[in-house]
Amino acid sequence: MRAVVLIGAAVFALSFGVAAASGPAPAPTYRTHLWDSDDSVDLAIADFNGDGRNEIATANYNPSSVTVGNGEYRVGGLAYWLEPHDLNDDGRPDLVVEADAESDTHFVAVLLNHGGGSFGPAKDVLDGAGQITVGDVTGDGRPDIVSANGNDVTVVANRGDGTFAPPTTNVAGKTVARAAIGDVNGDGKGDLAVSSPKASMLAILLSNGDGTFQARSDYATGSHPSTPGAGDLNGDGRADVAVPTGDGVTVFLAGADGTLGPRHDYAAGPDRDWIEIRDLNGDGKPDLLLHGTDTKSLSVLLNTGAGTFRPARTYRTWRASLVEAVQDVNGDGSPDVVMLAGYAQVVSVLLNRGDGSFEPKLDYIPALELWGGTVGVGDLNGDKRPELVVPVGNSRNGWTYLSVFVNKPGTCNVQLVGGMTIVAAKHQLARVNCRVGKVKRVFSNWVPKGRVLAQKPLFGSELPGGTRINLVVSKGQWH
Repeated sequence: MRAVVLIGAAVFALSFGVAAASGPAPAPTYRTHLWDSDDSVDLAIADFNGDGRNEIATANYNPSSVTVGNGEYRVGGLAYWLEPHDLNDDGRPDLVVEADAESDTHFVAVLLNHGGGSFGPAKDVLDGAGQITVGDVTGDGRPDIVSANGNDVTVVANRGDGTFAPPTTNVAGKTVARAAIGDVNGDGKGDLAVSSPKASMLAILLSNGDGTFQARSDYATGSHPSTPGAGDLNGDGRADVAVPTGDGVTVFLAGADGTLGPRHDYAAGPDRDWIEIRDLNGDGKPDLLLHGTDTKSLSVLLNTGAGTFRPARTYRTWRASLVEAVQDVNGDGSPDVVMLAGYAQVVSVLLNRGDGSFEPKLDYIPALELWGGTVGVGDLNGDKRPELVVPVGNSRNGWTYLSVFVNKPGTCNVQLVGGMTIVAAKHQLARVNCRVGKVKRVFSNWVPKGRVLAQKPLFGSELPGGTRINLVVSKGQWH
């Protein structure tokens, strides 16, 4: 079976450190390389063998397997999602994998890291799985597994040795989205926040600490809520909840008894379906980052410190793009945004200026067509500069690879500057070590006067730093 191009929306986010800065460091530039893969559609980057260097783990759809380094492990189904977590407190990253069974249902399996980069056999821990969240809901510091499927959330609690308790299920709403985990009432246990898009409702389920939960409490949200985010927005030590909606974002501040306070709605652009709660400007207060997959825009709302937010600032993205990582990619200590645009077939990076505002996106073209819905971010060669990795393939023959963007400072990564003014094109090219060369002006009935209508070398070219890019600029319509 061939993989479907961009079949998933798995989100792989790595941790980062935040530090204020007056502006971003130079933009990352890359040289692309192709590495063999086995119908990979999702991946994770971590130090799996304990040698201090990162390796790549891939979820392989057609072979029904997971690959780590040179080892391949069968999982008993078409693997399409994975995340690394230390499941048994041995300091080594294990793997949580979701796969399709032959009956067209989904299941979750875990593979324990035996050291040296080898893994034990896959063990099923949950059948009938839906959208997965991994996090501690019992308060013992160990990651548990939460599945949102249909009207229910199901939890399998980690026993601490890499085995899991039998599933417990709670009704959480109507056709629920992926759950968020956060300690809403401050008792040290992870509670669940679950939205019902069709009902425009948010449910809070308080944890009993043993994998079971109290009866849910429901709260009305803005229209069409998506997967919520949970984090302490006002500095009181309790997890508050922010929900992306069709109108922007709905924010609830948590009370000491686990109830949520009055609803606060903020405009953040239409059809928001993704949220990240992170400190974007280094002031120690978590901000809101929202995106709408089909809206071509990313929104940032900076926290005032009391759990209220400044008006949203919006940044252009590609249509049908997904946020894949919020991580520092240029070494200035501020979290940047890495996106995958299946329609445009590019990886985009928006660099944080250090104050929570972002530079216009930079786009990088993979070596072949995108094959899976993920971007991995991590240093693969020990130079302290993160690489970008995406699954790619050749739809003509079904061969699949990993396209690795190796971080190479000084490379000229030619950007698409069509439609820009000469001044804007010069700035965009200079960010990635390119220069404007010859400028030719011609009449055009389609491109406004003063705008770029053609360029050479073409967008996506990887050239020596300082290469000149020749432009053709419109003189306007012929009269």
